[in-house]
Amino acid sequence: NNEVMMKKNYKRLIAYVLDMFLVLLVASLLSRVSFINSELKKYNNYYKDYQEEYVNYNNFITLFNKYYKDNKISDKEYNKLLEKYPDRVTYIDKYYEDKKISKKEYNKIINNINNDFQVRYKELYYNVNKYSKVYNAILIVVIILYFVGVNTLFNGQTIGKKIMNIKIVGSSNKVTFLNYLIRTLILYNPIYYLLMIIGSVSFNVNDFYNYALVLSNIKDYLLIIVVLTIIIRKDNRGLHDLLSKTMVVDNKSNINNKKIIDHKEN
Repeated sequence: NNEVMMKKNYKRLIAYVLDMFLVLLVASLLSRVSFINSELKKYNNYYKDYQEEYVNYNNFITLFNKYYKDNKISDKEYNKLLEKYPDRVTYIDKYYEDKKISKKEYNKIINNINNDFQVRYKELYYNVNKYSKVYNAILIVVIILYFVGVNTLFNGQTIGKKIMNIKIVGSSNKVTFLNYLIRTLILYNPIYYLLMIIGSVSFNVNDFYNYALVLSNIKDYLLIIVVLTIIIRKDNRGLHDLLSKTMVVDNKSNINNKKIIDHKEN
């Protein structure tokens, strides 16, 4: 029995990955159409800067730490840092006048560089999200249409579930639109993307960063709860299943599983 449940959970995981890949692919393709997404150019520019800043920071820290293994920075090493990262080397200059860097000075340099990175990172992160509004709106629509609409039209089967030969069933003969909507709101969290849109137009850089961090943590914790309930419960029903009064079953055995749900809920 445990082996059967584990096999079904693997099927659910694969179906989830397939479905999310399709949803993200469709949303990404639609958001790249310029007449649909007027913010595309600004988003691409900020996203490029965002990636470059992150890579630049990590590479600099890695190289600086490598050079400082012997507790000093030679002229040759300093010149290499200056050549590759001129804007960050300014944080070294203040302490490099005597051609030596003490451990205390090293810690101050790292602290200043980290603070500088945080300022740059937060601003770029804010701008990336500010110009992601159209993409997030498209993603919300695609999530609802796919996980609510497709499931409603095809009797509890998305493309991923169809491939894995599993389906959603309920305590009644037919799962309602509302059941699918509740499942979708909990498992695929379109509300998160809606709140990110609202936050990007309501808060300044620092407030938005803190706001987004809280939202992201809530989203992650919710997903953890969903996974844990699926693993812990003998019927493998996650939080989204329980609140929507549904269950994922092997397609060939959905009649028997419906009887199980009726018995448990009555």
